[in-house]
Amino acid sequence: MLKVTSQRIFGRVNINLSPVFFDWQGVAPKFFAMVHDALSDDIAMGAGDFSVFASNNLGEVVARYNIFGGPNNVALNADRLSMEFPNLVPEDSETVLNIVGKIVSSFRQSFPDHKFASVQAGVSGHGAIPDEVVVTDYLARYAIESPNSAFGDVGTVLLPGARFGVSAADGTWRAYCTLEQSRILANGLFADFNMDFSSVDDGEEFQHWFDRLVSVREGCMGVLDLEW
Repeated sequence: MLKVTSQRIFGRVNINLSPVFFDWQGVAPKFFAMVHDALSDDIAMGAGDFSVFASNNLGEVVARYNIFGGPNNVALNADRLSMEFPNLVPEDSETVLNIVGKIVSSFRQSFPDHKFASVQAGVSGHGAIPDEVVVTDYLARYAIESPNSAFGDVGTVLLPGARFGVSAADGTWRAYCTLEQSRILANGLFADFNMDFSSVDDGEEFQHWFDRLVSVREGCMGVLDLEW
């Protein structure tokens, strides 16, 4: 089992809504008030952290709150509630889970007529491996045996990696995992894990999805012989 130390993490959650917001009038202010009530005890907020992007296309309309004015954000589109955390370190995990949990609970209270139809959650990250292990040697186990002539006269170097999926026996969720060499770490790996929950029970808390995501991701890492 190869131990990997996380360096940078990108987390994301997309919650598809039913029905969609066909009437957008008044939705953005209500959403902003919801976010403020849910998070203001933990996060200092300014008016400039909230924005609305209008469009003649309902699918492009979005109300967004940027946490501390940065790239991490909570957004509401006509058809989905989403949260993105593109630049995290492992120590941020507890704070992020607290934010997501509060937003999920507050949205249900503020918009009870809009149910959660399905959920997509994912985490990507770069991780360092021990110096005594060469990343290309580890990934060589996933190399495809193919002659160099397959690429003609183009100078190429094969970059081995792995991708596979797993699903629940009852079809309620499906997950995909991708592993390749990191592009930002000299001796590191990049893993991308995504999980789709095709159905969500009313009142089901985010912690339930998160616990399942962690469990399945750990299983995927085990398949890859990684402790990450």
